[in-house]
Amino acid sequence: MNTESLVPPLRELPPGRLGWRAQHLRAEISGDEGYGFGRTRAIAIAAAGLALLAVLLATPSLGLRDSIVHVFAAANQRPPELIQTYFKNNGPTGVIPGKAREAIRLSIHGYGTKSLWVAPMRSGGYCTMFGCNPHRERPFDVSMEVTGPNSKSPPRPGSRDLHVFIEGATPLHGAARVAIRFEDGNSVRTPLVRLPKPIDAGFFVYELPKDHWDAGKRPVSLAVESADDKELARDTKIVRYMRDGLAKMLAPPPAPRGLPAPNATFTDPTGDAGSSLDITKVDVTDGRTAGELSGGYINFEVTVAGAVNSAEDGPLVALDLDQNPDTGSAFYGTEVEIALVGSGNGEAEPVLYRAHGWDFKGGSGAGVSWSVGPHTVGFGIKRSALGLKPNAGLNIVAASVASHPDTAPDIGTFNYQPVAGTQPPPLGRDRRAPKVFAYDSDGVHGKAAKLEYWVLEGRGKTRQVIRIFRGRRLLKTIWTPLADANPFDVTDTMWQVPQNVHGRLRFSVRSVDAAGNRSSLSRATLVVH
Repeated sequence: MNTESLVPPLRELPPGRLGWRAQHLRAEISGDEGYGFGRTRAIAIAAAGLALLAVLLATPSLGLRDSIVHVFAAANQRPPELIQTYFKNNGPTGVIPGKAREAIRLSIHGYGTKSLWVAPMRSGGYCTMFGCNPHRERPFDVSMEVTGPNSKSPPRPGSRDLHVFIEGATPLHGAARVAIRFEDGNSVRTPLVRLPKPIDAGFFVYELPKDHWDAGKRPVSLAVESADDKELARDTKIVRYMRDGLAKMLAPPPAPRGLPAPNATFTDPTGDAGSSLDITKVDVTDGRTAGELSGGYINFEVTVAGAVNSAEDGPLVALDLDQNPDTGSAFYGTEVEIALVGSGNGEAEPVLYRAHGWDFKGGSGAGVSWSVGPHTVGFGIKRSALGLKPNAGLNIVAASVASHPDTAPDIGTFNYQPVAGTQPPPLGRDRRAPKVFAYDSDGVHGKAAKLEYWVLEGRGKTRQVIRIFRGRRLLKTIWTPLADANPFDVTDTMWQVPQNVHGRLRFSVRSVDAAGNRSSLSRATLVVH
């Protein structure tokens, strides 16, 4: 499935600030060709090697235990863009994302919220986040999901700090509840929530208590019952789900074969950030083992001094895969960017962008795992998805999302080599000119005016020539010294406005890198009050 979404040229972006840029990108990827989700299921499979039957979206919205909240919206109320995008990218032809409804919302102490969304199909059936029943021919569908300790953390093999959800759907009329029977002879019943037409089906979500996780007490069947206790349909696949899913997840992870791949830790000064997220460390863990060189994951964990809000835009890592700052994006030559992007629905999601010219395009969460803690955000992705050979190194830069972001390192990139003693390939002559964007500015006569511009240069060192005009008359030429250029933030130069200068001026900015390559001119307006 093609999930690519084009990002407008940088000149159309708001004034260079990364936070605004992220908001702009988020608006782009929530359009007609948004990105796919399902991170909770994907992470579980990546972490434990399990096939847990469905790709589920773990969005913040649901609740459980003693009550089920009926939250489906009125027919004319559109679902959030995140939900529509999910069904567009994961549903079959004929699904109607704009008419999706939130059937159940469960609030679980210590976990967060758990929702079940359903979308109708033009064929008369419906799609849930665990599967579709296009022609309503299946009387009862059941799925199971194993999640981490909360809605924002993935499950960890060998840990019992998990949540297990059993979910299901039935189109049968007269269905009132679901009976869950266990190996020890006990049973429980949970109600069905029925959505009206065009969905016209019943749904349930049940959190399996921990005392029913172990052999001898596990569920053996689920049955749909009518209000007068008549069994309408039965499903026994839960036995296999428990054996192949939960039992393997609870088992301790196998010992790695051979020596583990080298790890690396890169630090960044504490207290150097003007944003709420002060990046202090970037850890790289190459998840390969001796027997899994071609398919191993590479993981990046960003540690910050402040608290991580997983409902908002969070830190990102950008990767220079060929270790050449003269190719790829202007962000030090990075070819991919993995960012934590706020969904607008109460939770952020990881998004993978690929370089396109100076910036990035596309946006997909497919294949990217992630985790979040009080002070950390982690991303994981297969080397094969990045096109990296087993022993290939890369360059890394991490950044926060703010009007004045913190980056690690402050200028340039960290170099990671999985094979000790290996050096990145030598660089040739820098032949790529920088790019600059000037932004409209304001000033006051007789005082210093701030002229803002955004400089993009792969190798990160430039000087600028700034010319200020009144009509065709040149008022001032300013040359800045050769200095570091941070592509994640806006640069400014101060100009002392003469006392007798008022009105609308214009200024131009040209950037020249250390190798002498010259950018095109960028022009903007300076209004002097």
